[in-house]
Amino acid sequence: MSEENRSEVARLMRQIELEYEAAQRGLTGYAEVAKHAFITARLEKIGEHHASLQQLIGEQKAAHFLVTVFEGKNTESEEAQGEKGELPASTQGRSG
Repeated sequence: MSEENRSEVARLMRQIELEYEAAQRGLTGYAEVAKHAFITARLEKIGEHHASLQQLIGEQKAAHFLVTVFEGKNTESEEAQGEKGELPASTQGRSG
């Protein structure tokens, strides 16, 4: 995988994490205004980033990454692993 692709994978992984965090905050936060629209927009962005990630690392690895994010597992080291085109340790060896 080229350096450019590794950087793009890391960027997409981080964007997915941030969008998911934002959606969770919208669900549990204090603001009542436009919660549904806000959360829907975040989830749509996650879908867009996921589709791009699938193009770069494949459907299965991208799906495993989403599971990791949605389960709230530690993804701090994922940027470094994503640069290598590897799955996070917490998702390796799991059946899909």
